[in-house]
Amino acid sequence: MKEEIVKRLIADFPNLKGEIESNLNVFSEIYLHLIFGDVFNPYLSVLLDDPLKNRTQLIKAGNLLEYMSGLDDSIQEVVVTTVLERLSDNRERLELFSEFAGDRTRQFIIDLM
Repeated sequence: MKEEIVKRLIADFPNLKGEIESNLNVFSEIYLHLIFGDVFNPYLSVLLDDPLKNRTQLIKAGNLLEYMSGLDDSIQEVVVTTVLERLSDNRERLELFSEFAGDRTRQFIIDLM
């Protein structure tokens, strides 16, 4: 399952491939919290700086997180604690991202607010 998520992350955001592969080369297994915390979150933050320009990428990010939100608890924890809680440091950004989030992810956002 983790491998599928990483493959989808790279397919959706090929510009992150080098950073993701560097992370994978350091550790003997896949740590989604690290990949999403160290690679995805900074990129998501940049996308949210200009949501009109980055709409397509934000939709992809929302779709990926929605897919992950439908998986088991350990994957949902990555979505909530690693991605959404970081976004919740800035309520406006969290609300902005909720426009791109699916129903399950949006429910996690509501629970955080």
